[in-house]
Amino acid sequence: TSRFKSGYDEFEALGTGPQVSVGPRLAAWQTSLELWIEEPLLGHGAGSYSPLVSERQPARLGGCINNPVCEQPHNQYVYLMVEVGLAGLLIFGWILMSVTRSGRGTEGMAYVLAPSFGAIFAIHACFDSGLRMGTQIFVFLVMTALLAAEQLQRHAASSERG
Repeated sequence: TSRFKSGYDEFEALGTGPQVSVGPRLAAWQTSLELWIEEPLLGHGAGSYSPLVSERQPARLGGCINNPVCEQPHNQYVYLMVEVGLAGLLIFGWILMSVTRSGRGTEGMAYVLAPSFGAIFAIHACFDSGLRMGTQIFVFLVMTALLAAEQLQRHAASSERG
C-alpha cells in the first residue's frame, strides 16, 4: 500500500488529478437551457451550439479549450433544443418513436430489433450527443434503413395479396 500511496501522491503533485465531467456538463446544460429560452421554437441553427456555449459561458465550464462539453453537451436532447429548438426536438422524437414502433405486428427482424434499438438509443441520447458523431449516426441510419426496408417489404407483400 505504501507504493500505491506514494504513486498517488506523485500523481496529485503533478496537478493531473482525475477530472470529473459532471460539473461542466451540468453547467453546459444550464447554459443550453438559457440559450433555448432565447430561441425556443426553431433554435439558433445547425452548428451553433459550440460557438454559443464557448462565447457565453467559458469560465463556468472551466475554460472551453479542449473541453468536450463546449463542443457538445453530451445529451442529444439538450443539443437539439439549442440548435433546432422545439420543432427539431419533436421531429427527432417522432422519428425515434416511428423506428421504435415499426416492429409492431410483425414476426421478422423489426419485431425484435425496433423496440430494443429505439429504447437503447433514447436512453443513450440522455448521456451523449450521438448524432454529432459519424459512427453513431451511421449506425442510427443503417438501423433505421433496415427497419424501414422491412416495413416496405411487408407493405408490398400485403398489397399483392389484397
